[in-house]
Amino acid sequence: MLAKSPGFTLVAVALLAVGIGASALIFSAFDAVLWRPLPVRHPEELVRMVQRIPRIGTASRFHYSFYHALREHSTTLSVFGEAPIDVAMNQPAPAEQVRVHMATPEFFEVLGVPALFGRTLTEDDAKANP
Repeated sequence: MLAKSPGFTLVAVALLAVGIGASALIFSAFDAVLWRPLPVRHPEELVRMVQRIPRIGTASRFHYSFYHALREHSTTLSVFGEAPIDVAMNQPAPAEQVRVHMATPEFFEVLGVPALFGRTLTEDDAKANP
């Protein structure tokens, strides 16, 4: 029957190929984003602190003094901080706005992530640029 209608056969095979490809793509995306653990040391121990602000929602930005107090007084948590900020880059011209992430010196050590090139942050880096 498929040999008698080559047009129908071609459409059926194409639809099957698209369906299988889409299913594989969706599974790969879910596997990479939801099911596979983060590539850090002890991902099951990571906790993200948030604050609930009425009429605004949740935010995970805290003042540096809160982070410093939590780090100094906590006996059970390995505390680190990171925050995205927008900065203006004007070299090389033309100027443009880019998003960068600031991180505390403990960031790489707590996550267990080594530097690919160069070195990671140290306490001296935090003292040089408060």
